[in-house]
Amino acid sequence: AALRHLAGAIRRRPVAGSYLQRRGLIFSELGEYEKADSSFRAGLKYDRSNPLRYRIYGSWLISRGLRREGIQQLREAAVRQKERSDLNISQMILAGLSDDEIHSALGGLAEPLLHFGEYLVDTGQEEKARVVYGEVLQAALEEDEKEPSLFLKVYRFYHKRELYEEALGTVR
Repeated sequence: AALRHLAGAIRRRPVAGSYLQRRGLIFSELGEYEKADSSFRAGLKYDRSNPLRYRIYGSWLISRGLRREGIQQLREAAVRQKERSDLNISQMILAGLSDDEIHSALGGLAEPLLHFGEYLVDTGQEEKARVVYGEVLQAALEEDEKEPSLFLKVYRFYHKRELYEEALGTVR
């Protein structure tokens, strides 16, 4: 019945990525994984700018055991919505990715790495966070448009921990 109602909605809005991906979830529940994958891809095709489409598809791929492909989709979500990388990191955690896999997926992306560093601090992983904050600084320096708040957050991380040389280097 859900598929029938959704089919009607898709006929009315055939390029609605959310409808297409909902159909993918239903097909997946029914064990029709090829149809599910096709529906997830169609949702992405017609709603490429929406990071949620990538998060949903990436999580589904990981749930199907396709970790590498799923991580690529979750990274794409992080690229498309850097300012809300906390959502992407949460999705990665819920999908069962290790901290190393998350770190690898976010490599080179300053703002997503910053959110990951904050997560590491919150979970008491100070040494890992210190490494990640260094990477945030490097990635921020390589970006075309410098975001001052990133440098300030890295500075605050170092300063709070009395890592004054690193704090000064960040200011410079």
